[in-house]
Amino acid sequence: MRTAVRLTLPCILLPILCAAAGARPQQSRRTARDARCKAAAGKYISAVSDKAHRTVEQQYRVEYDEARKYLTVCGESGDDFTLNLKKYAVRREA
Repeated sequence: MRTAVRLTLPCILLPILCAAAGARPQQSRRTARDARCKAAAGKYISAVSDKAHRTVEQQYRVEYDEARKYLTVCGESGDDFTLNLKKYAVRREA
């Protein structure tokens, strides 16, 4: 009986520990990507909101260029900000 318990316990704990160890790096990658996306969104907003001494065409070009830069970093995100920038970029390219 003791031998069966001694063999069963590691067989159950080992997959649980492996799953827990494998889950941590994915979350750290997600938080790193979120930090990069937040920084890229800040750069987009600051570049777009600075409209001094720009014509309308120049402003449209800056908005498009900054949207493309943001999408290269965070294009796979599914939040509203990213989806709106994707729609804008597609509309501008058409």
